[in-house]
Amino acid sequence: MQSSVFVTWPLWVGITKNLSLKTMLTLAVAERGVVFFRAQDNLTNDLQKELILRMGELTGRPSTHGLHIHPVTNDAREFGDPDPQISTINSEGRKTLYKGSDYTKMAAVWHSDISFEKAPADFSSLRLVQLPKTGGDTLWASGYEIYDRISKPYRAFLETLSATHAGVGFMRLAQTGKFHLYEKERGAPVNVGGDLTAVHPVVRTNPITGWKSIFPIGKAQSPCCVCGC
Repeated sequence: MQSSVFVTWPLWVGITKNLSLKTMLTLAVAERGVVFFRAQDNLTNDLQKELILRMGELTGRPSTHGLHIHPVTNDAREFGDPDPQISTINSEGRKTLYKGSDYTKMAAVWHSDISFEKAPADFSSLRLVQLPKTGGDTLWASGYEIYDRISKPYRAFLETLSATHAGVGFMRLAQTGKFHLYEKERGAPVNVGGDLTAVHPVVRTNPITGWKSIFPIGKAQSPCCVCGC
């Protein structure tokens, strides 16, 4: 069993310029899963992007991979940020964008970010800009914890499986003509086109810690197809 899952980190600004702090933070996130930065009044889009980009480089990912552009919630949306690499989550925008669909009738479900991409997120950063009057709570679950709680024989079985992740909801809504998916390169050469489907192993190993986890927690907009390999 790994140590405590979540942790609070005191400072964001300045970490990108300090290799030692950046490495410590990357390890902390890789081990704990979620890190909270409190009272970051000076945090900007550029600082946020710079840190996540540099942390991702420590995973050993290909040099051609960078910051993701969401196929739907990007700068083309009503409440979108002018920067396409900033994905804006806005409740009012959600009502307009998904009007007439099941998305307006339910809260966000358990998921791992952009698992429908062939190169999904290694790190994600969420910054609160405008809080709702009520609600808006975000919950996390640990894939490490789930893996650790599973019996060794069942772990071995799960490690033989892969799962197909599909952003069916996004693709279906785009087909209605309400909006167009962003089909150009989305942070990696393999993340292109309008077919938002990808196959990933059910058990993944973190390249920084070497720890195994269940991937993903929840679903990717639709039930996944699980296959033996």
